[in-house]
Amino acid sequence: MFSKLSHIRGLQVIDGSGFVKSQGEENDFSAKWRELNAGVLLKGTVRKEQKQVRIRLRLLDSQTQELLKSFDFDGEPASALALQTQAAEAIAAALEVQLVADDRLQLSRQVTENSRAYQSYLEGRAFWSRYTEAGWRRSAELFKEAVRLDPNFAPAYAGLADSYVQLGIDFVPPREAFAIVKTNALRAIELQPDLAPAYVSLAQCKMWFDRDYAGAKRAFEKALRLQPRYPGSYHFFSHYYETLGQTPRAIELLRQSIELDPLASVLQAEMGWAYFHARRYEDGVAECRKVLTSDPIFDYARWVLGLNLLQAGQSDDAVRALEQAWKPLGMAAAIGDLGYAYAVAGKPQQARNVLQQLRAMETNTPWVPPSALGLVHLGLGETNEALAQLRRAVETHDIYMAWIKVEPRFDPLRRERRFQILLKEMGLDP
Repeated sequence: MFSKLSHIRGLQVIDGSGFVKSQGEENDFSAKWRELNAGVLLKGTVRKEQKQVRIRLRLLDSQTQELLKSFDFDGEPASALALQTQAAEAIAAALEVQLVADDRLQLSRQVTENSRAYQSYLEGRAFWSRYTEAGWRRSAELFKEAVRLDPNFAPAYAGLADSYVQLGIDFVPPREAFAIVKTNALRAIELQPDLAPAYVSLAQCKMWFDRDYAGAKRAFEKALRLQPRYPGSYHFFSHYYETLGQTPRAIELLRQSIELDPLASVLQAEMGWAYFHARRYEDGVAECRKVLTSDPIFDYARWVLGLNLLQAGQSDDAVRALEQAWKPLGMAAAIGDLGYAYAVAGKPQQARNVLQQLRAMETNTPWVPPSALGLVHLGLGETNEALAQLRRAVETHDIYMAWIKVEPRFDPLRRERRFQILLKEMGLDP
């Protein structure tokens, strides 16, 4: 329902379902809705009753919880997607939103007629948003299931591309992962040429694997033209500007993304990541702590918090945050960051233990970003070993090297001729 309503230009729609689930439905969220200036809440259920599907929706005043209007839509299971269109039109009418021709066109479009494929797709998006290895792997399985059920389901191909973008950063060799990204993004565009998420996935492939920054920019800009209210376009376009060293522009794009999806913990954590690269460490700490106040189990924010704390000189707090974050995340990069933190905090033996752990992972897992080892060597003051690992990282398309121009921990290497050569090979000027 959210995806249908988000296409109506006269509505500003925020998907609060994930936030409510993470906090517990029994909580009172009236203060949060006031903070977001929300006027109306939409609650609903979808149930199978014998051979019928019933969609029951309620519009509530966000402050008083007073029932404003209720709707029931009944039909056969095969018509569930069509019922969503009817429901979206009814909600727009109840809110006195005038639908223009383009709104009606978007509402009438059925991305798939296979309700099982659509359900797999929605579940895939939910797992993707968890920002964990298990979540991305499960999302890939669900998107593959959706494609199997409907080989012409363009958003499912785009979802599969999105999953492998993330897996290709930490868990699957980039050459393998980004081949899958490109194939599925292009297939999605072939099936639905105006599908913004597919262009975002393609842009990330161009930016992070191909190092085709001009091509990435064109793809991001096309996504924004096609769907100006898709938060993912602003989110990942911000990384493009970080890569080029234009952090103020990156921060502005993230702000726009958060305005569109203010309940997404990952976007606020990514703001902390952008502040880290902008050397605004206190702002990064504040942003991550804000995330963890509302979503205490979102370990991605705890990881970014640790990075900012370390650069702010709070090494003990940084180590504690990184120690808590790396196991749930399971990312070699997070383990490498912990090793670097141990070294900087004056704990060289713990740092060397991390190096041993990373080398064991190289033997037993398909992919460990070499930059993770490089950072630990750098923290230990082992410049030659660090540069050797960063050389390997560039050659293997380690995605973390995309931030080589702005990574503050690389600052001691910037006068090194070998480091400057790596920057040029990445297509970036010193």
